[in-house]
Order: sequence, then C-alpha cells, then structure tokens
Amino acid sequence: GYTVPTRTWRMVREGAAMEDELVRQFKHLDSNRDGFLNRKELEAGMRECKIAIPSEKDVDDLFSGIDTDKNGVISQEEFVAFGKKRVEEIREVFDKMDENRNGTLSSSEMR
Repeated sequence: GYTVPTRTWRMVREGAAMEDELVRQFKHLDSNRDGFLNRKELEAGMRECKIAIPSEKDVDDLFSGIDTDKNGVISQEEFVAFGKKRVEEIREVFDKMDENRNGTLSSSEMR
C-alpha cells in the first residue's frame, strides 16, 4: 500500500506553506525545466518517492486526473490544485480519526 510521506503529514498538521511545498515539489519533478510535467516525469517522481505503481494504467489514470485541461501535460497550477485537494482529503480523514481533537492519532484512534 501507499505510505504517506512524513512531509505530507507535516503539511496536513501545519497547513501553512502547503502551496509553496507543492510548487517546490513540482519544480523538482520538472526535470526538463519546461514548466510542465509529462507522464514520464510524473512516473519518475512516483518512483523517486517510492510510491508503488500498480500498473501503467494506474499512472495513466493519475496523469489524466491531474491534467484537467487534457492538453497532455500537467501545469504547475494543475499540480498544486490536485495536491491541495489530496491534502484536504487526508486532513478530513485525519480529523475524523482524531476523536479527542488533540491533533495527533493514538494507537486506539487508528483502529
């Protein structure tokens, strides 16, 4: 399964500078420095982050989900919007699990 990187949990907890971090990640993944991510760059980034890639179709589906204008590349704006949405989804799950609202998850809350 997918393990959420520590940096992502920090963004969920702190909330601040999330967009800056997503822009930094985008620029890191943009290996040819053209201002866009192609499928190859996205897949390379997933491998670098040790994100399991179940199939080529899964990468294609992820890419097309981020490429909202369907122009065959992912812009920085699309990447940031996708990242914010995913972090918000993680935050919602975290908040539901954090029964005592102390901002951390105990082992009993994770069951």
